[in-house]
Amino acid sequence: KFDVIVKTISEKLDSEIANSKDTLVNVLRKLDEQFGKVAEVITSHSKVINSLSQAGQRDNKKLLKLISLYSELSACGVMDGKRKENLRSEIIDLINEK
Repeated sequence: KFDVIVKTISEKLDSEIANSKDTLVNVLRKLDEQFGKVAEVITSHSKVINSLSQAGQRDNKKLLKLISLYSELSACGVMDGKRKENLRSEIIDLINEK
């Protein structure tokens, strides 16, 4: 009789352990799935941020170049007609640049 009780308890414990293991595996799968989604969002956001950062750097570089050209233009004397035209053309080209 004792052996039967031990066997029954052992089977019940094995069943509960198996159920707990299955539940744990399912929870871990769900967590992995959610972390995967979060990782995709983070990757997507980092690409957007990187792209915006690069665009900002290009715009800043362009702005500095424009400031430099305007500074040169303002420093031109009355007799620097050709240089003024070249600077104006360069400024217009830079402004219209995509």
